[in-house]
Amino acid sequence: MASKDIRPKGLNKVENYGAIIVLCLLGFRFLFGVGLDFFLLTAITILAVFYLWFGFFLFNKAVPFDLLDRRKRAGFTPFRTVSSILMGMVYSVCLIAVLYAVFFYTRMQFMLGFSVFLLGVSTTLILVYHWFNRTDSAFLGQFYRRTAIMGAFIIGLTFTPVDTRLKLLYADFPGFIEAYREYRENPESEQALEQLRSERSKFR
Repeated sequence: MASKDIRPKGLNKVENYGAIIVLCLLGFRFLFGVGLDFFLLTAITILAVFYLWFGFFLFNKAVPFDLLDRRKRAGFTPFRTVSSILMGMVYSVCLIAVLYAVFFYTRMQFMLGFSVFLLGVSTTLILVYHWFNRTDSAFLGQFYRRTAIMGAFIIGLTFTPVDTRLKLLYADFPGFIEAYREYRENPESEQALEQLRSERSKFR
């Protein structure tokens, strides 16, 4: 019985440790600059891939071998299967949006807005389902918690003025700040895009 309880917790530990690492690297990024950018990029990407590929197992407290067990497969209802896969995808997109926001990639604002939209739509659908299926409260609660945390962070990024984020994250690189502002004002300009790429390469 102990092994059955321990195995699913392994995925929760991966998620928790991954989130802690990302938060620590983000804290370093805000306080000390670009020194650990490679590790931040890698950590966010890995966590995004984790949600994308392991969301089903994480939210259903299962491991891949459970798919071979007929009794355990019977517990994976269509709603739990679809919702856990889709929410894993939503959280993955949200993390990629955070990546865009920190590194100021092209279409950053679109990715942030799209993430807020996905979180809003998915939460609304879950609330409607929950209204008619009270017995799934424990299962749905894990979505509410994660969505609240991730949503608050992304909404905070979305509504923080771009110039404020630029000054906070790239205070040591005034050339990049100017290049980004120029590109934002002239997004169709190849020259502005090339200048932005050139400035970005200085702190990679």
